[in-house]
Amino acid sequence: MGRGIKILLAAAGLLALLAVAGVVLVYVLVDPNDYKPEIVRLVKEQTGRDLVLEGDLGLSLFPGLSVTLGPARLGNAPGFGDRPFAVLKGASARLAIRPLIDGRVEVSHVRLDGLVLNLERDAQGRTNWDDLLAAGPGAPKAGADKAGAGAGQAGPEKGPGLALSVDAIRIKDASVSWTEAEGGQVYRVDGVDLAVTNFAAGRSFDFTMSLGFAAKDPAIDGRAEVQGSAVLDPERDAYLVKGLKAEVRAKGGDLPGGRAEVLLGAADLRLDLARQLASLEGLSLSAYGLSARGKAVVSGFRDRVSAKGALEIPSFEPRQVLASLGVEGLRTADPEALSRAAAAVDFKASFDEFEASSLLVRVDASTVQGQGRITNFKNPIYALKARVDYLDLDRYLPPQEQAEAGSGQSRSGQSRSGQSRSGSGVGSSGPQEREIIPVKLLRGLRLDADLSAAELKAFGLRMSDVVLRVHALDGRVDVKALNMDLYQGRVESSAGVDCRGQRPETKLEIKADKVEAGPLVRDATGKDSFAGTVRLSSSLEAVGAGFMDLRRTLNGTASFGVVNGVFPGVDLGDMAEKTAESRDRKGALTAERTDRTRFGEARGSAVIRNGVLTNRDFELSSPHLRAQGQGSVDLAGEQIDYMLRAKLVASSRGQGGGGLTDYVGVPVPVRVTGTLSEPRYAVSLAEYANILGQGAVDTVGGVVKGVGGVVGGAIRSFEDILGGGKSGSDSRR
Repeated sequence: MGRGIKILLAAAGLLALLAVAGVVLVYVLVDPNDYKPEIVRLVKEQTGRDLVLEGDLGLSLFPGLSVTLGPARLGNAPGFGDRPFAVLKGASARLAIRPLIDGRVEVSHVRLDGLVLNLERDAQGRTNWDDLLAAGPGAPKAGADKAGAGAGQAGPEKGPGLALSVDAIRIKDASVSWTEAEGGQVYRVDGVDLAVTNFAAGRSFDFTMSLGFAAKDPAIDGRAEVQGSAVLDPERDAYLVKGLKAEVRAKGGDLPGGRAEVLLGAADLRLDLARQLASLEGLSLSAYGLSARGKAVVSGFRDRVSAKGALEIPSFEPRQVLASLGVEGLRTADPEALSRAAAAVDFKASFDEFEASSLLVRVDASTVQGQGRITNFKNPIYALKARVDYLDLDRYLPPQEQAEAGSGQSRSGQSRSGQSRSGSGVGSSGPQEREIIPVKLLRGLRLDADLSAAELKAFGLRMSDVVLRVHALDGRVDVKALNMDLYQGRVESSAGVDCRGQRPETKLEIKADKVEAGPLVRDATGKDSFAGTVRLSSSLEAVGAGFMDLRRTLNGTASFGVVNGVFPGVDLGDMAEKTAESRDRKGALTAERTDRTRFGEARGSAVIRNGVLTNRDFELSSPHLRAQGQGSVDLAGEQIDYMLRAKLVASSRGQGGGGLTDYVGVPVPVRVTGTLSEPRYAVSLAEYANILGQGAVDTVGGVVKGVGGVVGGAIRSFEDILGGGKSGSDSRR
C-alpha cells in the first residue's frame, strides 16, 4: 500500500513537472503575435467588420498567466460611416494556473483602458450593433434543425461550468456616445471609471463608478458617482444591489434653475428574472431642496409590466424649491403663503395606467385627501376624487396691484385708456378679446372629477360645504353640480359647455336661496353697498369663447327677490320727497353716490336676448315708498336705459300736514342711465310737472283722487314718457 502511494505521488509529480515544462515551452516557443492575422480573419468572417490590432499581444507566466493587448479598433457596420464602432487603448488580464486543475477560474485582475463605443441609430431605426447581435453566439446557425426548437424538445443540458472569481476589475477612462440620425441628437458619457473588487457569482462584491455626461438637446452636462455592493446569481437569474448611493451634479441651459445636485439612495434593490419580479426598498431622493423616500415592486416585465409602491415627501419649503428651479420673483397676496408643504401617495402603475389609491397633500394650513387615476396615456382619461378641509385661494393670488397691472382693466370694464371692451359688431371678437373658455383644451379633455371643500375662500368670498362634479368627454363638458353654502344661504348650479361645433355653446342654471348679500358684497368689494336676503333663479345660454362674445350672445331668463335690503346709489324716498317739495319745474334732481334706498321687499324677472336684459315687472316696497320699474341693460356695452316710478305712501309725516300729503301716490319718474359700474339716477322736473298737469289733485285718507281720474292720467302720462323719444323706444326692446 505504501509503495503504491509513493508510485502515484511520483507519477503525479512527474505529470505536474511535464505540464509546467509544456507551459514553459509554449511560452518560450510560441509568439501570440503570429496569430494576429488569424484573429482578424475570424472576426471578419463572423461579423463582416475589420479588426485592427495596432499593438502587440503579450503573454507571460509569472506570477500568473497574463495576457496583454495593445491598441485596437473594430470597424463600424455598413452604412454608418468610417468612424470605428469601438476603440481600445489597451487591455490586460491575469489568472492563476493551479486553480484551473480544480475547475476554478481565479483572475487576479482584468483591466480595460480607454474603451470608446460609438453607438448610432439611422433614420430607418437600425442600430450599428444589430449585425453583432445577429452574428452572436445566441443567433441561429445556418442549416440548423428547425424542428429541434419545437415544443417538447429539451435544450442542451447545462454543465456545471467553471467557478469564476475576479479579485479586481477596472475599466478606466471609457466613453460611450449615442447619435440619433433623426433629429440629430447626440448624447455622450465619458470619463467612465469602474472598479469592482472580489467579484464572484453568488457572492457579495463592492463596486464604484464615476462618469461624465453631456447632451446638446437638452443642453446639459455633468458628472455622476455611484457606489454600493451587489450579488449576481445567474444560475437562479437573481440579482441584488444593497447600499446603493448615487450623486449627480449637472448644469445646463435646459436644466431647471441652470444647475442641479441630486442624491439617490436605495437600501435594497432586487431583481428576480425567473419570477419576473423586482423590488425596491429604502428609496431616498433629494434634489432642489426637496427630499422623498419610498418603496416599489415591479412585476411581469417580460409580459405586462405593472408596479405598485408608496412615496412620501416630508415637509419642505415650496418657495425655496421654486427658487432652486429658477422661479424668481414669485409674489402672493400673503407673503407667508407657500411656506411649507408635504405629500404622500400610494400608487399602482402600468404602461397605460397610473392610479393614486391614496393621496395626501398638505400646503400651509390646508389638507387635501383623495385618489386619482390616469388611463390611456396617449389620449388620457382622468378620474379624480378629492376633499380639502380648508383652502384660502386668495392667499396664493398675485397682490392686487400686480393683478390690476397685468390685466390692464379697471373694475368697470373700461380699459386704462377709457375705451370700452365691448368691441364692435355683434359676435365679433376684437384682437384683444380675452378667451375665458379654453376650447382647445376642453375638446381634448376626458375627465371625471368629484371635488369638495369643507371651507373655501376665493376672491374674498367665503363658502362652505362646496361640491363640484364634472364630466368631460369628446368635446362636451358637463358641470353636473356646483353647490355650496354661501352667506347663510344655499346656491345650487349646473352648467354645460359644448365645444364640438365651430364655436362653444354654454348653458348655465343657477338657484340661490336666502343668501345674505350684505356681507357677500362687503367681502367681495371691500365696501358696504347692496344688502338683503336674496332669492335668485336663472337659466342662461351663450355662444363663443371670449368674454365679450359671451355677453353679446347671452340669452335666457331670470327671476329674483330680495327682502330687508339696501340698494346703493340712490335714495328713492328722498328723491320723491325733494321732487314734491321743489317749486322749480325745470331742470333735474340727481342722486348722490352715497345715497341708499332701504326697502322691505324687491322682486322682479328678466328676459335676456342677445346680450340685452329687459325687465318690465320690477316692484319695490318699504314703509314709506312703493316703486315699479321697467327698462333694459345692454350687457355688452354695459349701458343702462331704465325708468323707475317711485310713489310716496301715507306716513306719519304726511299725516302731520307737512305739505307732502297732496303728492302721496303721484309717481315720480326716476331715470337710470350710465353704465353698470357708474349708474346715474335723475328726475326730470319737467316730466314730473307734466304728470301733475293731468288734473287737480285731492287727497282723501292718503289716497290720491283727481278730477277726471288724475291717477289714471298720471300713469298714462308716465307711459307716454316711456314710449316717446329714443329712450322709451330702447326700453321696449
